[in-house]
Amino acid sequence: MKRVALGEALLIADSGTWGDEGHPEHCSPVLRSSNIQDYKMTLSNHALRVIPPKDIDRKRLHTGDIIVTASSGSPELIGKCALFSQPDLEKTSYYFSNFTLRLRTNSEKLDSRYLYHWLISHEARAYLSRINDTTSGLRNLNKTLYLQQLIPLPPLIEQRRIAAILDKADALREKRREAITELDELVRSFFFELFGDPLTNPKGWPRKNLGQIASFIGGGTPRRDFPAYYEGDICWATSKDMKGEILRDTQEHITEEAIANSATKLVMPGTIMIVVKSKILMHTLPVLISAVPTCFGQDLKGIQLRDHIPPSYVARHLRIGSRMLLELARGVNTEGLTLDHLKSYKIMIPSDDLLERYESFENQIAKLKEKSLAGQQKFDDLFKSLQQRAFNGELSFTNSSATITQPPLFKMK
Repeated sequence: MKRVALGEALLIADSGTWGDEGHPEHCSPVLRSSNIQDYKMTLSNHALRVIPPKDIDRKRLHTGDIIVTASSGSPELIGKCALFSQPDLEKTSYYFSNFTLRLRTNSEKLDSRYLYHWLISHEARAYLSRINDTTSGLRNLNKTLYLQQLIPLPPLIEQRRIAAILDKADALREKRREAITELDELVRSFFFELFGDPLTNPKGWPRKNLGQIASFIGGGTPRRDFPAYYEGDICWATSKDMKGEILRDTQEHITEEAIANSATKLVMPGTIMIVVKSKILMHTLPVLISAVPTCFGQDLKGIQLRDHIPPSYVARHLRIGSRMLLELARGVNTEGLTLDHLKSYKIMIPSDDLLERYESFENQIAKLKEKSLAGQQKFDDLFKSLQQRAFNGELSFTNSSATITQPPLFKMK
């Protein structure tokens, strides 16, 4: 399949605008890299800025524009992208920040949805990792090299057919994700029904400080100049691993020798793990329960409970009450959650029978969720396979509808 440099198929590849603060009536919404979540564009939590007159027309987003994270203190976020679509019936003009890159395709050469699917493909992300600087600190996308990447470029009609197939496949994945989110919301609603809001305690449960019912374990990092320390099979977690609600594996693994010669400690399954220092605390508070023996770095703390209080209850309590903890973490003189913050957090102590009832319900939902996540992983793997075939020219088209030369990959039960 013919390949061309990305820059040759674009009309625009430019950075955004920021403008000044001002009265909301004179401001326009500006999308930032934080509006890119899981390669989708979310329009909530945008910034409101007064757009400079010179940028009002030339920096306005159009449907089909692709926004790419171009600068970030987290190297893994560089290159994350999303496709912008103007909300139906909304006349508001949206703009994009100067820490992002806007790509607008030449519609006579390149379909924007096709380009989006290419940019999130394994091959494109592998190229991105090769040109990115992964050291810490504020990093910028190498725009020159980024626009030099070679993209497969079939005729426009085939681009649109490929994009339509991948759109449908991605929509099926999204339905799976939505089902998992609904399970999470079900557990949250059951918590409120039994116990009420943990911040206001409307049912008047007795409360104890978390420090009264738990002990806390700090983390540590084995020496990086001893690579052999990171060749073991013991999970070693950082904030990058804190996704979901259960920790089953980590990106890095260490040896027993690494534990013996560092400040990290091994905690057993059932330990609550919470992020205490990370840029992620700007918008969310990850709280997981370890399902495997785990060590962790200084950006996490382990919480081990006493008094037979279920970890699932306290973990949910912390997630629901995270707003208060996040406000503490963002304080003027703090860089994250301190031990005192955690110890002083108030935990409602309801009756044992209600705690048992809640734990039983969450365990049942956790089993359903585990099955759903396994199904989601299969969909993700099949989607990646379909992407690879699409960009290798392995999809055939017999008429105006695209057909896959293999048996159907996606089937909803």
